Amino acid sequence: METRLYRYLALACLLSPGLYACGPEAHDDTSHEAGNGGAGHEVGGETPGFEVFRSRLRAVQAEHAIPGLAVAVVFEGQTFLFAEGVASTLSNEPVTVDTAFNLASLTKPLTAALVMRLADSGQLALDADIAAIAPSVATRSSNGDDVTIGQLLSHSSGLGYPEYLFDGAARVDLSEVADRRTARALVFAEYPLGQWAAPGLIWNYNNQGYSLLGHLAEEAADTPFERVMTEQVFEPLGMTQTGWQADVNVLEPERRLTAGHSGGHVIPPERWSVVGVGHGGVYAPITDMSRFAAAVLERPESFLSASRWEQWLEHRSIGTEGEAYPGSAYWGYGWSHQDVEGVAFLGHSGGFVGAGTHLWAAPERDFAVVAMLNCDCVSPYDITRLAAEHFLGLMPATAPPRSDEWKRYEGAYLAPDTLGSFTVRVEGTSLRVHFEAWDHETELIAYAGRTYGFEMSADMALAVSGDASFRAAAASFFPSEDGKVYFVSRFGVGGPVVE
Repeated sequence: METRLYRYLALACLLSPGLYACGPEAHDDTSHEAGNGGAGHEVGGETPGFEVFRSRLRAVQAEHAIPGLAVAVVFEGQTFLFAEGVASTLSNEPVTVDTAFNLASLTKPLTAALVMRLADSGQLALDADIAAIAPSVATRSSNGDDVTIGQLLSHSSGLGYPEYLFDGAARVDLSEVADRRTARALVFAEYPLGQWAAPGLIWNYNNQGYSLLGHLAEEAADTPFERVMTEQVFEPLGMTQTGWQADVNVLEPERRLTAGHSGGHVIPPERWSVVGVGHGGVYAPITDMSRFAAAVLERPESFLSASRWEQWLEHRSIGTEGEAYPGSAYWGYGWSHQDVEGVAFLGHSGGFVGAGTHLWAAPERDFAVVAMLNCDCVSPYDITRLAAEHFLGLMPATAPPRSDEWKRYEGAYLAPDTLGSFTVRVEGTSLRVHFEAWDHETELIAYAGRTYGFEMSADMALAVSGDASFRAAAASFFPSEDGKVYFVSRFGVGGPVVE
């Protein structure tokens, strides 16, 4: 069920064989020096049990037929890299430590890092009203509260999902627009932000918020987002091979990018929307992501001040009741937080069609792991959880479905102009939804807490997202203070019509 679920969640909202343990003289580009992704971490050395972990990774890769797998473990001052398989089953180009994977939503912590850098330099403030940075962006909610940078970072802005997230760029005439920054400004100005909850009231994972953060960052820095991200995050951390698929100056030649693999299909590298660069679209190799993970552990003050590091990595803004990841309790500034057997973890995952990623770190144990897959055949969380169990002796548990709560979700819902009318019901040991407009029924696959993945029919996907291949989605049930339960997805909010 977890494999099916991750395939559903991948769209909403991981040759030289083996694990690398090579010295800087063999791979100069993978060493971690101070100011280049974290002080004190080097690629190389031997750790007891590491060869066993390499074997365990190979076994997982074989069991789930993962075409290409890259893993980095940063532990007690050393970094170990694993890269095996192929970038594409069509080309059979081997995966190496320099092969770039689709980070998908693992882009978000990088966007958060940029925001923190700009806050450190005084170019923006986390408590600033976003209208002060981009006056053309509509920010007012119905009760007059304002949305802040910090609320966007913590997914607590209360913003919904307007049409521009999917096809706004297509509806705004960009034929005469010479640069991406101007294009984003036009799209955001054309499509006002939806507001379905008061800012700061509840947590709801929001791609739109991070798309907006990318735009706000470029406005604050007066520099296009792609360039300011490169100058302020990638270059200082030594992530020299990280960039966007569409940016051929960074990611060349194309064979170095992984293709996605899903349901027997091979998906070419994704060209991300100019609007959505803040929430996804970055491609990076495991070498670069190991540098980012090492920086999270080492907190180099050449990158952020000590107080800003503490604010970014330790602040817990809002409770999530498990919706973010299995067992998570809070969301901070770009990170999900959870405690595993008394050890504090922070992390973030990413998923797209045929791709999965997850970064998980326990700074107090000097441990971080990054997993990147070019398929949606298994959750990358399975890989990172295996690393936590192997190196730290911890046994992170997945959250079982809350079947005792399902009855309260039953009933009829209406999401005007998006999903239309639909009903939710319990049938045996499954929770099902029937979309009346498309006469389509599917199972709601429990992920964690009240978050579920579901599959759309082709005609439904075309109507809702403008893309018939966009077949998977995620949604959460949100019990409100008025005693009603709402069905919240990126396509809007479904309100109950039958009590």
